[in-house]
Amino acid sequence: MTTKNLISLGNIQRFHFVQPNADEITSVLESYDVHDLILKDSIDPDVHEKIDIYDHSIFFVLTFPKFDHDTKKYIANKILFLVRDNLVITIASHPSSHIEAIVSQFEHDIREKEEDEDYMISSYYLIYTILDTLYSKIQKLINRWIKHIRQYEDFLFSSKEHTNNIILELGQKQRNSIYLKHLLESHVDIMQDLHTAMKTPWWWQFDVYFEDLIFKLEKLIRQHKQYHESLASLFSSLRIVIDLQTDHNVVNLTRVTVLLGTFAVITWYFWMNVRLPWAERPWTARLLAAIFLCGALIAFWHFTKPKNT
Repeated sequence: MTTKNLISLGNIQRFHFVQPNADEITSVLESYDVHDLILKDSIDPDVHEKIDIYDHSIFFVLTFPKFDHDTKKYIANKILFLVRDNLVITIASHPSSHIEAIVSQFEHDIREKEEDEDYMISSYYLIYTILDTLYSKIQKLINRWIKHIRQYEDFLFSSKEHTNNIILELGQKQRNSIYLKHLLESHVDIMQDLHTAMKTPWWWQFDVYFEDLIFKLEKLIRQHKQYHESLASLFSSLRIVIDLQTDHNVVNLTRVTVLLGTFAVITWYFWMNVRLPWAERPWTARLLAAIFLCGALIAFWHFTKPKNT
């Protein structure tokens, strides 16, 4: 288990846990006298996205994408959040490299706050900072994907040859895109409930911040929809190009077949009806066989040679 007490500012305590076991979670949460349902969900490895709102605390679960370099897929990094007036506990299923950036951003906001913004020294503002940073990470991811799509489009319409690697890469991107689509959709209801909770007398001053998070999430969903549609369009264009290339190869193969077939008919006719020079020579049959074999090998090489991009 990785445990970090990242912030102790005023009366705020911020704890972050990575892959703790059930006993470690129970020990920590029982020390803060949490509700039994929170404890049960925290040690359940199969807990799904949800939000529970109590009198002076909020517990919710969100999943964020994490890239696995071995499989080149995005896996689920499930993060559990427990928030109170002076406490933030987060439990992650995988390590995250953005924790330090989140802390730095929070500390910067605290230093730059105005005199009437003392409420920023709050665990709820810290939660806003964490979620805002994680959504910004997803936004950069989508922007990078869109840039890659444009590069593939330039390649598709500037080159006549394509490799299986391009098709595999696009297939991986489509799989990752579908995963991110369902992941973002699961955030919508939770963020709306979280925003609603901020309208209560205890948390009303944070209403505008969580409204901003909902707007950011909706923007992410729109950007992802644009990317997913562009990816689908690129796949359709690629299929058309491959079909055209296949038709071109079939035409070439037909031409070679007709040429060799004509040559075979002419050879058969003269071989059977006309005395040709060298007909009685022992190497004539081998010469003709070699000519046919060379033609077949040239045709085979032409249609199976690697297509370099």
